[in-house]
Amino acid sequence: MIENNYIRILISEIQEKKKNHELYGTTKTEEYDFYIQHYWNNETYKNYLAKQYVEGDRLEKLKERYKKTLRNEIVQKINIDQIEIHRKFCKSIDRIKELNQGEGDIHKNGQSVSKMEFDDGSILYYKPHSLDKNMKYQKLYKHLCEKAGISCREVKYLSRRTYGWEENIENKSCNTKEEVERYYFRLGIHLFLGYALGATDLHGENIVAHGEYPVIIDMETYPGYITKSNGSSTEDKTERKIREKIMTSVLSTGILPVLTWGSGNQRVLMSAVNMHGKIRTPFKMPVIKDDKTSDIHIEYEQAEFELKECIVRLNGEVVHSEEYTGEIIRGFRMAYTEILQNETLRSMLNPFFEGKSRVILRHTQQYYMYLFASFHPDYMKDRKQRKELLQVLHKQGESLLQKELRDYEIESLLELDIPYFEIDGHSRSVFDGNGKEYPEYLPCTPYEAWLEHMKQLGYKDMEQQCDYIRLSMGMLNHGYIGERHSQERISRVSYVDKIVNWICRTAVINKNDIGWTSLHFWENGYWSLKPCGMYFYDGIAGIVLFLAQYLNLYYNEDVEKIYRLAVQKLKKYTDMCWKQPNFSEPLTTGLYDGESSIVYVYLLLYELTGQEEWMEYAQKHFGIVRRLIPKDQEKI
Repeated sequence: MIENNYIRILISEIQEKKKNHELYGTTKTEEYDFYIQHYWNNETYKNYLAKQYVEGDRLEKLKERYKKTLRNEIVQKINIDQIEIHRKFCKSIDRIKELNQGEGDIHKNGQSVSKMEFDDGSILYYKPHSLDKNMKYQKLYKHLCEKAGISCREVKYLSRRTYGWEENIENKSCNTKEEVERYYFRLGIHLFLGYALGATDLHGENIVAHGEYPVIIDMETYPGYITKSNGSSTEDKTERKIREKIMTSVLSTGILPVLTWGSGNQRVLMSAVNMHGKIRTPFKMPVIKDDKTSDIHIEYEQAEFELKECIVRLNGEVVHSEEYTGEIIRGFRMAYTEILQNETLRSMLNPFFEGKSRVILRHTQQYYMYLFASFHPDYMKDRKQRKELLQVLHKQGESLLQKELRDYEIESLLELDIPYFEIDGHSRSVFDGNGKEYPEYLPCTPYEAWLEHMKQLGYKDMEQQCDYIRLSMGMLNHGYIGERHSQERISRVSYVDKIVNWICRTAVINKNDIGWTSLHFWENGYWSLKPCGMYFYDGIAGIVLFLAQYLNLYYNEDVEKIYRLAVQKLKKYTDMCWKQPNFSEPLTTGLYDGESSIVYVYLLLYELTGQEEWMEYAQKHFGIVRRLIPKDQEKI
């Protein structure tokens, strides 16, 4: 991402000079050097640019003021805390060798995470917010590690009311296979705590693989706000309930390999469990081309960056994470069981909802794209013009509360800040970086939402979450799903029983309705979860046929109940489609993954049971298929 707000002005000016034959040199590089030497570094020319691009000049001065103010604040706070810093971190802080500001996003008048290197080579991070939640989390995490009989790598913190100091944690290789196993066991503990507290930001940039210790280095958004699904108006209550289960599952923490960034086929892995590290952005970003030549220009393309710190290595070699699925599950189960059985441990979760924490209302990358668009030379001449461009953040039909919130976003971007929002554990309000309150923004308080989330915790839910872990880890192993077993012989009957038990255990029942979570495969080879459809390959029709075959051989009252609900849903779907002359969205007619598959299942059920009702429903649904065939663009 190009962050220099003057770069587009430079490019525009070079192109103008080249067009007017005012650049000299035998090569494009020489022409560029000529421009830099005779124009860009010329004080008279700089003054000309400052008058031409008044907003650009203001932003350059603002950026420098931010840097100077932040540096002075850090030096002042070091002087105040120097005794505590020396005691806590054992560092000589006589002189800062290097201070790198802007290690993170810039918020609230230029505040950002900053990295300091001292004369002795040691590194310390300044964070412009309290680290109290980090310390609460570490206490709970350490307690669980001790319960499991393993050590805990405690991060050194010095927390103040509005800022804090944190030690530097670097990626480090494991030395033995046992260390790798303990790493993933500990990661399982982190996974449970993230799940329990509604974390959604534990991706690959926020966890460091420090030998056998997975270390979370950014907990600013802890605890998360556990939201409910905003499903479409056509979605029934069961589908909405399924989406809520997915949204609040372990898959949403950011730790597991699940497509989390971007949309559709452009979604990519940003997870902390990542073997490859390299990621192509799911959207196009501005990139400088032909840099340091007179042909310098900007193109928009997918950029590549690398997640390095979260990669687990054994003696320098990248570890195949999927081989340690069992360790993740064991750590997860241990932490889950302890929280269920130990009231004292459960009570340690409550304090996370005391006070405020950061909440992400819009992806940071989106803000950066708006910022960069506003750096175009056409908008750098006048603040008013730039502000008019950023009005795009407003949406038609927004409420007064939303309008005020968008106004704050625009004002922040005008001042080079990434908009910053906070929530209070016991309030429905959202607070912006200036402290302004937006009352009744949330449907319920974060603490109330968390209490509802905690009600679903139990041994059945633990097994469901372990299924999700196996499923997601299977992504790293070309479709293999599950923990590795020794040369264990399992009969076909056992496999069938496992499938039936899984179907019954994972059914989402809402009064007289039923549904399941199913896989959606994208063209890029990855998958995501969604409520299952109605068809043979991926939905209710296939489940009905499978359970009918099972019940034809074995009687089981619990399976019978699930079967009846699934049959009822399938018939209800046919009846609804039969009465509906037109469909709001196109339906396919394929034999395995379309409306014809339902006809096929009805015919197979008739063949299996001999019941006339199935033939009647087959004829009824074939009538639906006949209406759809002329409109189907994907006839199969």
